[in-house]
Amino acid sequence: MNHIPRPAAGGGLSPAAYPLLARQRRRDGDKLHLKNETDWNTADLKRFVRAALRYLGVSEDRNVRITNRRSLDAIGASGCAYLNSRSMTVRLPRPIYRATIVGDDGAREEWRRREVMHEVDLRDFAYVFLHELEHNLGLEHRQMRRSRKVFTPWLAGLVVRAKAEKAKPAPLPAGERRALTREAREAKARQRLALWERKMRLAKTKVAAWRRKVARYDRIQAACRAGVKP
Repeated sequence: MNHIPRPAAGGGLSPAAYPLLARQRRRDGDKLHLKNETDWNTADLKRFVRAALRYLGVSEDRNVRITNRRSLDAIGASGCAYLNSRSMTVRLPRPIYRATIVGDDGAREEWRRREVMHEVDLRDFAYVFLHELEHNLGLEHRQMRRSRKVFTPWLAGLVVRAKAEKAKPAPLPAGERRALTREAREAKARQRLALWERKMRLAKTKVAAWRRKVARYDRIQAACRAGVKP
């Protein structure tokens, strides 16, 4: 069994090759649910996934989770998917990762290598995505060919870029930081005082109400001891 066979002209997969394709055919109104937990651009990821599904004629009504590779210095994509389902997870390498270097003196120091990857390797991403899609469509590993050569004309014009890094505010001088800290602590102290004053007033009201109830029972017991009907 070839890995994602080359579709006919115009795209689309052969129903005979995929057990669940008839139930997962693309329909108008299908909604893609993509959860991005990485530093890659979400709009680019959605365009990539939609382009693949539309070219293959497969329903976009599925849950795709994009997350980071566990290893900080991983360079390739990986993934997992439920068989006969519409859910998958694809793990992408990070655009920024840490590496551990052993110096000449034997000391281990951590340093950050920034922007190692400006863009995702789309062919590697496509191989993993299509592999997990085949699991969704009912295929097991023994039915797939272990080749990373995939037919991907739909990649033309696509790119998955790293998110723009948010600018960090300039650090405040030490004196201003201390002043802000004092103000924040004072505001919190006043807030807590007001809270407990409200609770104290409420407690006094409750105590007075329950004292009246207890006083009534005391009167009833005193009347009973004196032989007077309350």
